[in-house]
Amino acid sequence: MAHQEKKYRLASFDNIERVLAKANVAPMSTKSSTHYYAKQDGLGATKLVAHDDQTFAIHILDEKDGKFTLRETIPVKDKNAGFDWLKQHGFGEVDVVDMTNTDYEYKGGTIGLYTINSSLMSVVLYYPSSELNSVEQELGLTEAENITMPFNLYLQNQGQLKVVELK
Repeated sequence: MAHQEKKYRLASFDNIERVLAKANVAPMSTKSSTHYYAKQDGLGATKLVAHDDQTFAIHILDEKDGKFTLRETIPVKDKNAGFDWLKQHGFGEVDVVDMTNTDYEYKGGTIGLYTINSSLMSVVLYYPSSELNSVEQELGLTEAENITMPFNLYLQNQGQLKVVELK
């Protein structure tokens, strides 16, 4: 079964980190990236992801019921090649979102602790849809705000978005 991404806004990672520490789960990785979300209709996302290790890819995600499924990953040579790909596919502007995340492997899926644009704290669960609710309960996320749109649209609603025209 395909994994889906479900996101939550938190004021602190403390409770999640306590649950993971109690289960003796260590971080798999910590990384930084910049996501260039193409302006488009709907809640799906097409974006260029520029990783701190100098790898680049176009990610195309579908949205259903506030959960996201990665449909396609297209490697590109560099940021300019990614911008060219976006322009060739009819996109003229991108929303710039900086992310730092620490990922944990937990019970057959991934828990990501994300800091978005240096201020928004979000937990991202990446699990088969049948497992999302149980992991959500284990982590105490049932009362947390569910972010049901791409981060760029969420930040736009918060008045915290940087937009760049593709030239």
